[in-house]
Amino acid sequence: GCLSAVLSATLETGDEILLPDPLWPNVEMASRLFGATPVKYGLTFERGFLPDLAEIEAAITARTKVLYICSPSNPTGRVVPPKMMDAL
Repeated sequence: GCLSAVLSATLETGDEILLPDPLWPNVEMASRLFGATPVKYGLTFERGFLPDLAEIEAAITARTKVLYICSPSNPTGRVVPPKMMDAL
C-alpha cells in the first residue's frame, strides 16, 4: 500500500530511518525490506508517549534519510501536539 510506496521511493540500501518505539511492526519490516536500517527513538510512558527532540537529534547521522512520525500513534493513540510537530 501507501507505506510501501513511500518507503520504496525514499529509502535506499544503507539509509537509516528513525522510528518511534513502540510502533506498529510492519513499518520496521517494510523499511528493512528496502535495505534501510531502523534506528529507534523512545515513546515512553514517563513522557506521555511523546518523542524527545534531543534524543531524535542525537540519533541523526549522515545516513539518516527518514524521520517517521505516526500521529496518532499506533499503538499508543497519542497525538503529537502542533508545536512539537513543528519542532520535529
